[in-house]
Amino acid sequence: MVAFERRVGYVGDLSTTGRRSGRPRAVTVGFVRDRDGTILVAAQRPGSAWPANLGSDPRCEFTVRGRTGRYVARQLSGTEREAVIRRIRRRYAGDPRYGTGPAFRLWPD
Repeated sequence: MVAFERRVGYVGDLSTTGRRSGRPRAVTVGFVRDRDGTILVAAQRPGSAWPANLGSDPRCEFTVRGRTGRYVARQLSGTEREAVIRRIRRRYAGDPRYGTGPAFRLWPD
């Protein structure tokens, strides 16, 4: 992961609550921090578990470089979603996998 971070920027750890198990679940994701303090994330696959977990319980934690914050996720759609996907793709070297799954804005809780 260190080589990836040096090439395109750092990644964060998103912690959700499992929709079936109720247990904490964590995944490493690429992100963009917006000017308003929110964090923008997008799944690389439509069937990823973490978006479904956020759909069930939008409360989550996001950790970047050892700093953890609590957030509430809102799933994006339409032109807002497309704009976020473009920003994330630009940040992560145009990786076309971003944008095939759901995208979210994480609001500080």
